[in-house]
Amino acid sequence: MENIIGIWNSSWPGHGTESPVEGWGESDMGRYSNSKQVIEYLKSGYRIIAKRSFLSSPLTGELIGVPEIICDDRFIWSTEYVYYAELGFIEIDELLSAHAEQNGFLMRKASKIDWENINELLKKASFPPMKRIG
Repeated sequence: MENIIGIWNSSWPGHGTESPVEGWGESDMGRYSNSKQVIEYLKSGYRIIAKRSFLSSPLTGELIGVPEIICDDRFIWSTEYVYYAELGFIEIDELLSAHAEQNGFLMRKASKIDWENINELLKKASFPPMKRIG
């Protein structure tokens, strides 16, 4: 596990950077053309943390969904990151995109993920420790 991407203070106060949504407008939608295969890969990740609330986009007014922190075997990202990448507001990180392609755009089985490594990364990000259920 190496990288935390797109976890912003707007949905996870104190646990990321300021949301890039500030200063964006409708004209920014579609600026980036992200691979649909990578978007689907991001959507299929493992949900490791979720909040009991709903998140709406200040740009589109649409419901993004439940704020979640999602992972694969190397990266951690948020529901918000997937939403804005799918609309083309942001460009998907090159390393994450290459990693998804290298995996054939298929999520690794949960048994193949180093959950202890994910827990250590989350501790560094100031999230409460995670315990695997099951």
